[in-house]
Amino acid sequence: MTVPIAEERAAVYRFYAADDTLLYVGVTQRFGTRWSNHAKQKPWWSQVARQAVVWYETRAEALKVEAEAIKTEKPVHNVLLQPKPPKPRRPMSELDHTYSPKFRIPRRMWDAYGTAASRRGIDRSADLVDHVRAFIKEHGNEHERAELAAAEEELAERRARKGGRPKKEPSA
Repeated sequence: MTVPIAEERAAVYRFYAADDTLLYVGVTQRFGTRWSNHAKQKPWWSQVARQAVVWYETRAEALKVEAEAIKTEKPVHNVLLQPKPPKPRRPMSELDHTYSPKFRIPRRMWDAYGTAASRRGIDRSADLVDHVRAFIKEHGNEHERAELAAAEEELAERRARKGGRPKKEPSA
C-alpha cells in the first residue's frame, strides 16, 4: 500500500512599490531563497517597499491564483503570463504592392533551397512568386485569377517606373 505524500503548502506573494504600484506576483514555498534570488537578479528589486503573502494548501492552487492575479492585476514586472502586445503593423494600402509574409520552414530546407536556386542562377523570391503564380493559374477560381491579373498589372507598372528589376548575377 502506498501512502500519498502530502504536498507542501505554497504562498502567492506580491511586491509593491512605495506608491502601491504592484511590481511583481510570484509563488514560492521558501521565501528566503526566492527573495534572495530576486534581490540578486532583478533590477526592479530596489523599488520594493512592501510585500503581501497569502498561503495556499497546494502549489497547484497557488499557481492558479498567481496566473489569475497576473492576468487581472497586471504587475509591472511579470512578463511570462501576460499577453504580448501585438506588433505594430502599417495598414495595407493601395500603395503596398509587395507583401512580406512570414511562414515557417525548417532552416536547413530554406538554406538548401537557397543554395540550389543560386546554383541554377535563380532568385529564391522570384522562384516562389513563379510557383504562387502557376498555382493560382492552375487551381484558382475566377476571383483568385482576377486578383492575380491585377497583381501582375501592378508589378508591370512598378517595374516600368523603376526601370525593371535587375537580374541577379549567378554566384559561382
